[in-house]
Amino acid sequence: MANHKEIEELRTKSFEAAKKRFEKVNEKSQDIIEEYIIEGYQKTLANLIVYLGAEKAKSVMEKLPEPVKNGIEKYLAEEKDDGKSSTRTDPEVMIDAGYVFKKAGWYGEKMAEDFLENLTSMESTDFRMNYKTFFKLNPILALNIDYYQFTFEDLVSLDNRAIQKILREVDQQELALALKGADTEVQDKIFSNMSRRAAGMLKEDMEFMGPARLCDVEAAQQNIIRIAKRLEEDGDIVIVRDI
Repeated sequence: MANHKEIEELRTKSFEAAKKRFEKVNEKSQDIIEEYIIEGYQKTLANLIVYLGAEKAKSVMEKLPEPVKNGIEKYLAEEKDDGKSSTRTDPEVMIDAGYVFKKAGWYGEKMAEDFLENLTSMESTDFRMNYKTFFKLNPILALNIDYYQFTFEDLVSLDNRAIQKILREVDQQELALALKGADTEVQDKIFSNMSRRAAGMLKEDMEFMGPARLCDVEAAQQNIIRIAKRLEEDGDIVIVRDI
């Protein structure tokens, strides 16, 4: 059985071994920071400049301190000479830009909300039809909008339980108005989640309603979308999004 002195010696050796291992890893971490200070920050700044696009980048570069500006220009020139000129859609460029957005607290759903708030159905369709144009303008913003965008037509992707929960929150007349501008698939999804009697009454409401203004139809659809999103936030339904 080891005595007190032997135990103390073992603990001293163990501490020294742990300290030596820690110092080795710590030295590596300091080298990484040193490398970033000397070179890495220029690469990050250059990536952010690339993400801004040519016109905005030119304006920003003019405002930078001369040493910083020179460092970025040097890095970009070296990349060009190596045939590796970055684009705003390159993974490293998007990672650096995304990090800045996240640090600013403006990313993901919050980023998308600024665009999606009060978006009309027609505008939503235009975004989807011209997605490549929007992606070219700002890849990260376009990706977030595409992920969090939920349109009236997307109701068909919800399970029956979710549809039924939404229907409990929707006024019958507003639902009839919203469905006036919906395609057959959406209408069938709604009707199939109602009793035969309720579906028949809804169809009658739609028929007797007559022609409806597009702005009124879109307003009704937007209200139902807001209900769906509120139920999702409350954890009552799940809106599955493709990743």
